[in-house]
Amino acid sequence: MRVAAGAQAATGVGEVTLRAAKDDDLTVLLRLYDRHAAVYPCAVARTAEPWLWRPRNDQDHVVLVLSDREGYAFVALPPAEDRLVVQEAGAEDPNACRRLLGGLLQEATRRGTAHLTLSLPPDHPLVRLALAKGAEQRYDAASAGMAVVTNRAPLLPEGYQVEDRQVGGLVLLY
Repeated sequence: MRVAAGAQAATGVGEVTLRAAKDDDLTVLLRLYDRHAAVYPCAVARTAEPWLWRPRNDQDHVVLVLSDREGYAFVALPPAEDRLVVQEAGAEDPNACRRLLGGLLQEATRRGTAHLTLSLPPDHPLVRLALAKGAEQRYDAASAGMAVVTNRAPLLPEGYQVEDRQVGGLVLLY
């Protein structure tokens, strides 16, 4: 989903303050993550441990939080692309979701990017709001990030385990 970065007026909110997440935000972020991201198949179980929330590449990724801590977004800044990509997000309620979308549009403009891309599931509240505000939706299967893992043991950090769950004939890995 692409939204023109200069379109913050379309969200119906004024100036919104987003800031980088800090360690004392993590319990709030975890609650929002559990409500908005962990509900999808193949989501990773998280705790409020700071290392789980720090991007590996902090030059091209950042976790942003609404100043009132009612919403957050994990954002990628692809160096060779003119866009800010939201890879994960959560908001307390519809009003916080509007403020988060407005803040993300402002952040994209502040960083000088032409577009905000929402790489979120189609039923995510942020996607539904952006569509209601006239965002353009595109689906490119090649860039959707689908992958098949045949041997997952070397990929899991210490302390993680895999739970296989059968859902409608499919095995989902958590």
